[in-house]
Order: sequence, then structure tokens, then C-alpha cells
Amino acid sequence: MIVEKFLSICPKRHFWLMLCLLLASCGLLASCGQKGSFVSVDAEKFALEIAKPGVQVVDVRTPEEFAESHIPLAINIDVKAEDFDEKISALSKQNTVAIYCRSGRRSKLAAEKMAAAGFRVVELDTGILSWTGELVKSCGAAGTDCAAGADKDR
Repeated sequence: MIVEKFLSICPKRHFWLMLCLLLASCGLLASCGQKGSFVSVDAEKFALEIAKPGVQVVDVRTPEEFAESHIPLAINIDVKAEDFDEKISALSKQNTVAIYCRSGRRSKLAAEKMAAAGFRVVELDTGILSWTGELVKSCGAAGTDCAAGADKDR
């Protein structure tokens, strides 16, 4: 009914031209919006993501926080450090980067930066506070792993 009314006002060739332009602009906007985007997931989906081969797990908290506890196999790249951009450039853009922080605020900042730099990023939405999986805890000033190695209870 709306199309019929539009066609009665506007010649058919203008209708198709407008429709094509509208669809083309939607496609361009969608593709532009995808550059620089990332996915935030809950702890359960994050665990599934980091179990995939080749996924790079990055803890973006401070080195002190990382030393207290972190997800196994994670590397530490502090998002607030001056050399953050330099350090992330050493990661592979071919593989997904799974990032987390304490509560999700810093990891969202890091995810935005990394996605804009061309990385595929999955971010733990509410941070390590929501993590129920295994954690590596460090003991002593040297930051060596505890004898128990990993602890589920944090």
C-alpha cells in the first residue's frame, strides 16, 4: 500500500533509483561500521573462545594485578602503559585476541584500540571478577607461580 502510494507520486524509474541508492548506502555504512568493532562476551563464552587453537589471551591490567592472578597462558600488556601500542603490534592479526581486565572497563578501552588497529577482538564483558575458570596465582616478590600452580577459588 505504501509502495503503491509512492509509485503514484513518483515515477517507477525514480523509485528503483532511490531504492538502489538506499541499499548501496546501507551496505557501505555496514562495512564501515565493522572496522574497529569487537565482541563482548560473558565468562562462559570467553572460556570457549580461549580454548580455540591460536587464540591469543591478553590481560590488560597492571603487572602487579597480573602477578596476583591471571588466566592460564595469558600475557600481560597494560592498556595504561605508554608502550601499549608497541606491544600489541607484536601480536598476530591473523589470530583472534581475547582480552580481559578486572571489571571490563579497561578491556573495552583496549578492545577499541586493538579493533581499530585491525585485530579481531573478543572481550570478557565483566572482567576477571566474573571468571569462574582456572587462575594462575603468583607467590613471592619474584612473581613465581605458587606450588599449587593454578587455583579455581581465586
